[in-house]
Amino acid sequence: VALPAAQVAASSQVTQMGVKDLDIILVIDESTTMWAYSDTEGWRINMAELFADMLSVDQSGAVHQLTAVMFGTDAVLVSPLDFVDGEGAAGGLKLSIRNYHDDMQATNFIDALNTSYGELGQRGRDGAQKAIIFLTDGHCELQGRGEEGTRQCERDVRSLVSSNSERARIYTIA
Repeated sequence: VALPAAQVAASSQVTQMGVKDLDIILVIDESTTMWAYSDTEGWRINMAELFADMLSVDQSGAVHQLTAVMFGTDAVLVSPLDFVDGEGAAGGLKLSIRNYHDDMQATNFIDALNTSYGELGQRGRDGAQKAIIFLTDGHCELQGRGEEGTRQCERDVRSLVSSNSERARIYTIA
């Protein structure tokens, strides 16, 4: 599924170095296709951990929040959106990601997006640039719904992203 980038409000906080405060949700695909074919070595988990470490030692003066949603048939918020500000600050999030790393069967982008938008709505900060970053093989698969279900899921994802375009930018690493 190709997700279009959404518009971001111009009110984001910017440091003197030009870096905006960020509220980011990493959305990690734990579907059977990822486990069995696309990422059998778990590189998406390593990348999420590296991203968390890099964000936590940002020297720009910007203040960042980060969490992860693991998804398959259902989506799970692994921990609340929280500040990552200093070396080791992302340790709890990284442990939560490792604890939820398991085959979660289908690929329900709708539940993953709704969980992400909900968390940004509840704990996202006014003025921070919000982003949802998918780590996925891009196959929208709902259990037992076949190819037409996949096409409908893709249409639903596009509609959901379009109707929430002011809430967060969407990025996909596939």
